[in-house]
Amino acid sequence: MGTRSIALASIAFLSLTGAVLPVKAAEDIKPTVYKEHNLTYGSFIGKAGGDTAARVVGFTQDGEILVGGNFKTTPTASQTASLLKISADGKKVLSWITLGKRIDDMEVQAKNDRLVVGGDFGVVWLQISTMKVVAQNTLPTLPDPGGSKDGTKTRVAMNPAGDTAVLRSKNVMIFDSTGTLKQNRILDGRDFVNDVAINGTGNRVYVVGYSNRRNINDRNNPVQVPFLWAMNPKQNMTCIWRSWDYNPNRLAQFDPLKPMEGIAPDAPGSECPTDPNPFHPTKPILNNMADSRLYQVVIARVNGVEQLAVLGESAGGNSVFRWDGKHLGKYYEVNSQGNEVPIETRVKPDAYSNTYNSRSAHFLYYATIRESDGIVMAGQYAVPRLPDATNPLRPGLANSFRAKDGGLALDSKGNIYVVGTAAYGILDRDFNSFNGEKVAPYKPYDLAFLMVSPDMKQRLRWTPFSRNPGGGGEFNNIALFGDRVAVVGTVDWGYMMTTPGSLAPNPLNPAKESVVNGADGLPVLDANGKETASGVPNVRDGYLGILKITP
Repeated sequence: MGTRSIALASIAFLSLTGAVLPVKAAEDIKPTVYKEHNLTYGSFIGKAGGDTAARVVGFTQDGEILVGGNFKTTPTASQTASLLKISADGKKVLSWITLGKRIDDMEVQAKNDRLVVGGDFGVVWLQISTMKVVAQNTLPTLPDPGGSKDGTKTRVAMNPAGDTAVLRSKNVMIFDSTGTLKQNRILDGRDFVNDVAINGTGNRVYVVGYSNRRNINDRNNPVQVPFLWAMNPKQNMTCIWRSWDYNPNRLAQFDPLKPMEGIAPDAPGSECPTDPNPFHPTKPILNNMADSRLYQVVIARVNGVEQLAVLGESAGGNSVFRWDGKHLGKYYEVNSQGNEVPIETRVKPDAYSNTYNSRSAHFLYYATIRESDGIVMAGQYAVPRLPDATNPLRPGLANSFRAKDGGLALDSKGNIYVVGTAAYGILDRDFNSFNGEKVAPYKPYDLAFLMVSPDMKQRLRWTPFSRNPGGGGEFNNIALFGDRVAVVGTVDWGYMMTTPGSLAPNPLNPAKESVVNGADGLPVLDANGKETASGVPNVRDGYLGILKITP
């Protein structure tokens, strides 16, 4: 959505706990610019005695806070999800409304006093000032797919004119400002359709996700292929362009002497083909078989114009995310050493944005996209790293930073904000502090916040929110309002940074079990590949934090 904020490959989170050595500045390390953070508000959200989760966040025109999730504040078993409006100072819940059993997504158009929410209940449009329903659609012909796995959430996006895009069960629907369905298209042939966005004039809708494929030219090996589609709602949802979405048989060739097979474009989308010749005419075909996924697509106003951006992740460095979304190492340049190298669109100023020594880690990826044709303008990975085994002052193996269930936003200057779930170790992690208080030592997993400059050459902030003696979970959403940044998430165990006088400065369920399983239910592994714990948490806490970003 516009303001936000399994598969064939096995996934492992590498984990390291205990003392942390400072990372010495070096040629391949570019220190984070700001490590002191102004937390103007921090609170647990929900009610003691039950499992809670904060999933969406936004601001009203007056700076009041909108938070949606499962907070154990609703009276009936059939209505367990709610949307809260909290005072701008965070000290009082002004109003709330119940909305089914699960909230998946929200888009706020504060200037127009409207918001739209999606979940198991379908789609609901609200007037922000009164928190009253102005329109709703239960999507009766589309059963709720559950919301727990990729491609199963009900996602929503709304532009200032009130045009609303809704995604459920691979169905991309367009509603007008009255909640009337105007257009619909099913994206058959794509396994996980994860998010949707709509532009300001309502003539472009964008959809992202990924598909499980196999490459017959690479011994039929599996690969996950991401896609970004642009469609025109005013022309029967015709595809305008698509990025990535490659035929899997083009992504690598086991035998370079054997002609490639099966290179015809995949259907559907044949009305919107990719480049028929994505390779360099004489150089060998490059390996692009790293699993790659897209989870979110957003539209923001940057320097007065719309900017399209995506959030995803990759399992390894040989990913299609290296290129411009249309070509596969087709274009080359001569580097400073006089060698011909393929031109990449990813920006990698240091080891923590590069992908070497990645093993099975999944690391987060974000990119800005040219709206006219889907060309990737710039992209970047965010890669935590373990200390080097022989020199702990140097970065070693790459570790995981998950975009799944995370969030992405851009401010008016083009700064990029990301929240996700990070394993050890974020660069300069233990040097971060909130209002003078140092963050807690790492324990699985960090609710991580990242801010990078518009050109992606500076990592402005990268920090967890854990408070001593420690805590872990996942961030789910992010929203911007002037110089304020709101983040919400789910705390699986332990403590987060909070402020005095907030709704709940202390954990609601302090006896909750420690989180012990990684993403997708797989065990947490240490650097040696050994399981570190077993079991799952039985209760969780919602969390809301608000930072003031200066400068």
